Amino acid sequence: MISQELIDWVERQSGRLNKHFPVATKREGLFGRVAKLTEEVGELAEAILASERLQRQEKLDGASSAHEAVENIGAECADVIITTLLLAQQAGVDINQALAHKTARIDARFEKSQKGE
Repeated sequence: MISQELIDWVERQSGRLNKHFPVATKREGLFGRVAKLTEEVGELAEAILASERLQRQEKLDGASSAHEAVENIGAECADVIITTLLLAQQAGVDINQALAHKTARIDARFEKSQKGE
């Protein structure tokens, strides 16, 4: 589901991050990745709110065009995905296996609901 090219990039990025921001334990690394994911999700929420002009005026002053707003949402979505993949890598999760298992469960649940069960 996730391309090998992206998985390889995440491995390289993880190595770079670990070199520049060393952590003493796996637990510390996981907490750091969760904190970063929380930050990125917040930035995505902010981009969405700005695109819909649902923020205080001082945050909207100098706001970008509609096209730039969509690009910003895209960039923030990418940050969330990358940070999630870095977190999965740090936790030792096989993300393709996890995604395959999860999507199969969602499909089964949907099919069951469509049958009225």
